[in-house]
Order: sequence, then structure tokens, then C-alpha cells
Amino acid sequence: MSSIIRKIYNGELNITNDVGVNSKEYTQLSNQLNIEQQDFRTKLPSNLIQHFDDLIELSLNLLDLGQEEGFIEGVRIGILLISEVHTDNG
Repeated sequence: MSSIIRKIYNGELNITNDVGVNSKEYTQLSNQLNIEQQDFRTKLPSNLIQHFDDLIELSLNLLDLGQEEGFIEGVRIGILLISEVHTDNG
């Protein structure tokens, strides 16, 4: 276990960079979204393109925050489970 903690400390293990992004489904949806967004941008009047980009950025920030909070809560629950098992067996 200390090797995992050491890897996290040294920046060698960054779980948030790998969560789900290596799956075939993720890649397909990501590519489709990028194509659709670019297509939509070309149909917008020039005065709305920046507003659209700002909305996309805001949505991504919200998604990142939700993923971060979900990850933190998952780690907390995992630690509580380990603690409960250890306490019940001790």
C-alpha cells in the first residue's frame, strides 16, 4: 500500500486522468460530440460563437467539479468500508 501512496505523492499516479477516458465508448462519444459542436458552431451567427464557447466551458467546469466531488465521496466511502471491516474483525 505504501507504494501506491508514494506514487500518488510523487505525481506518478493520477487517477483522475484515466477514469473512463480509455474506453471505446468514451472515445466514440467524445469524437461525435466534437464533430457535432464544430458543425453547430459553423451554423451560428458570428456574434454568438463566443457565447456558445463560454457555455461549453461552463458545462465542462461543472462536469469536472461533479466528477471531483464524486471521486472524493467514493474514496471516503471506501475508507469507511475498510474501517468497518477492520473494526468488526478486530
